[in-house]
Amino acid sequence: TTLVIPGGGAVASGSSRGSSATGGGRVHVVAAGDTLSEISQQYYGTATRWQEIASANPGVDPNRMSVGAELVIP
Repeated sequence: TTLVIPGGGAVASGSSRGSSATGGGRVHVVAAGDTLSEISQQYYGTATRWQEIASANPGVDPNRMSVGAELVIP
């Protein structure tokens, strides 16, 4: 599963290293225990923007994210 994240480089879970994703967005690879709030904190510096990530990744259930899934970070 790939989620499109607008605006930056791809970042593996737990890493600050980035690379370009298709369409120029950033990609986060889901690791065990990841939540959208934690991912929001990592990329935006606040946990409150998790809904932007959810909106950029239709079809992904925030309560059942699969390890290894790629989320687009807008």
